[in-house]
Amino acid sequence: MAVARGDADTADLFRATLLAVALGGGAFIAGAVLFNLVAVLLLGVGVPVLDPAVRISVSTIVLQGVTFLGGSLLYLRLRADEAPPVSVRTPSRREAGVGLAGFVLLLGLLVGLQVLFAAFGVSVAESSILQDGAERPWLLLVLVPASLLLVGPGEELLFRGLVQGHLREAYSAPAAIGIASGVFAVTHAGSFTGVGALASLAVVFTLALVLGAAYELTGNLLVPILMHGGFNALQYLLEYLSVTGTLPAG
Repeated sequence: MAVARGDADTADLFRATLLAVALGGGAFIAGAVLFNLVAVLLLGVGVPVLDPAVRISVSTIVLQGVTFLGGSLLYLRLRADEAPPVSVRTPSRREAGVGLAGFVLLLGLLVGLQVLFAAFGVSVAESSILQDGAERPWLLLVLVPASLLLVGPGEELLFRGLVQGHLREAYSAPAAIGIASGVFAVTHAGSFTGVGALASLAVVFTLALVLGAAYELTGNLLVPILMHGGFNALQYLLEYLSVTGTLPAG
């Protein structure tokens, strides 16, 4: 991982922040535009894109797959001299340990924050994907491999590899992780609705801090990719088992 420059001035910090926001926000906007274009084309040939299951499937492929993952790879190729170094390699024993500890921490924080919010009477909005999955349990099973193959790689390459990587060139590690996690959380705002949306975004932000710290500690993007993809996949699998009656609800 790059070490923050000690001589970074206000202009450096501003440029790094602007670039980070532009990359994260720009990728999300580009993905939304591309999804709408694809949706129009699919509707034109009779594909029921308005059906939640079809919409989520197409959105995952277009947003996390094509836009986040494909766009980030294109960015790395076109701006090879200016893009932050991104390393994806087989984790060492130490890196695997960091990833395992981080994965357990993600689960612990999720449960802990839910308990804390409940104790103070704070509502936490459920993801719209989980709401649709409750009506179509098979969709949750589809999202298990999608999390590992598209969501984890796409979001981590963009938000940790590029966004946090660029911020790390000017900021200290805690600041870079915090800002990148904030950008990550904001782009998830559309996934939650209702009074508990802010609490849910706070959870997303907190979990993103763990992913950012894992990347900082290892310098190996595969570690947060596996943590993120595995965390999401486990959530969908447990939700599937719950809604189908294999696990007790609640």
